[in-house]
Amino acid sequence: MKRKLPFYIAALACFFFIQLNAQTTVLSGISNTLGLAVDGDNLYFNDASGFHMIDLTQTTPSVENIFTQSNSNTIGMNVYDNKLYCASEGMDEVFHLDLTETSPSKNTLVSGHTNPEAIIKIGDIIYFCVLNSGSIYQLDTANSTATPQLVLDGLAGPTGMCNVGNKFYVADLYGSGIYSFDITDPANTLTLEVTDIYVTNLVVSGNYIYYLNLAYGDLRKVDLNDPTSIITVHSGLNSPFGIAIQGNTVYYSDAQNIFKTTDNSLLNTSTVTANKLKLYPNPASSVIYVSNLKANTSYSIFSIDGKQVQTGVASPNTPIHLDKLNTGMYIIKTANGLTQKISKL
Repeated sequence: MKRKLPFYIAALACFFFIQLNAQTTVLSGISNTLGLAVDGDNLYFNDASGFHMIDLTQTTPSVENIFTQSNSNTIGMNVYDNKLYCASEGMDEVFHLDLTETSPSKNTLVSGHTNPEAIIKIGDIIYFCVLNSGSIYQLDTANSTATPQLVLDGLAGPTGMCNVGNKFYVADLYGSGIYSFDITDPANTLTLEVTDIYVTNLVVSGNYIYYLNLAYGDLRKVDLNDPTSIITVHSGLNSPFGIAIQGNTVYYSDAQNIFKTTDNSLLNTSTVTANKLKLYPNPASSVIYVSNLKANTSYSIFSIDGKQVQTGVASPNTPIHLDKLNTGMYIIKTANGLTQKISKL
């Protein structure tokens, strides 16, 4: 798919601040980097030759090949339950790769849609957007005979999507910027949250949206409490499409590089909808969820005697894996000091 920019860019009716924060190059010398996904210490990315992984704990990370596929052109990538879910415009497929396999094979979930882009999974339901039709679909993966069902249309060209609970945010590449809608709203009303042009992808944490602008080659940040004040975090990017977030670190890519930037304000936002963690299932045998989590937050798990036994980053609608814990009682504590007991079966 070719994306053509106009010879001139119309001036936007909003005020831009330039704030070139410190960025770190995670990996360079890549060919046509597109999608990114981060899960614990592992960062997954798509390039001209397929899908790969690097260990973020390594100072100079080596690239491990996950699945070889030339011209896969995949922007939409997310990890759920040890599976890398992908929406590939180059392959016109939605599929997943089982990351527990030594050589993962492709499990196709949807085919026949031209240019599928972003992908989100909530429970058994996957949501994906289709660039050419300006639509968002859902598929029940628990039903082997299910077909994609239209959720909404009317977008100009959606390429990026993320969610905070039931609220979805969409980057509309050929539209007016970033929209939101509530997946539980039968009317599926679109609300324009941020006005900008050629927005390719985005992540949300608390009140903040980080997004990529293709026209100017920027990573930008905006506070939803003041959506007209847009901050340029990193400029000079060449065809930026990939973005992922973990805790207070934002990972993003352009055609040849993967970068990261740290923003402590992301951990200072309110991350839950009440002053108490709501966990389910509890007791739990293998995974647990924080049901009232609004944004990514770091956490620690402690044994009853006070020993820290596990750390990580909790995300909305994403399981916290407890497989390595022995049966017993534990305490989970988030970055903002909220705690709750866990009973591991």
